[in-house]
Amino acid sequence: YITHFLHQNGLNVRFLGQIYCNVKQEFWKTFTLTIMAGRVALHTLSTLMRMAMSKLGVAHEMVKEKFLGVVVEYLNLLLGNTDRRVAYYQNELCESIIATYFYNCTEEQKASVPADLNNAISTRQLWSFMSKHLGISHL
Repeated sequence: YITHFLHQNGLNVRFLGQIYCNVKQEFWKTFTLTIMAGRVALHTLSTLMRMAMSKLGVAHEMVKEKFLGVVVEYLNLLLGNTDRRVAYYQNELCESIIATYFYNCTEEQKASVPADLNNAISTRQLWSFMSKHLGISHL
């Protein structure tokens, strides 16, 4: 992934927003935006899992079931073909991407992030990114 390339060349991943603003080819814009979305999604999922764990308290048998439910629900939101997904992309996901990766960008650059992330992100690439980082596979 691009993150490995960035790290190998001494660049921090937080500069993905700058890279997005400076690439011209649509393929690279989509790819970069999808990686940013995937990284935000992993962070969000980690937060949701920590919240689930704090509600359960001490680890016990229900933890696995609860975590599985959190993961499935979030992946359905992130990758499902629903109105909830569209709303999530347009609001929370877009805001998180801008806050995380465009913090050092101009307002004009922030405005370059498509309002319709639903059509700007590759669902196939996003699934590939998520499954690789979560250690899951699909049929």
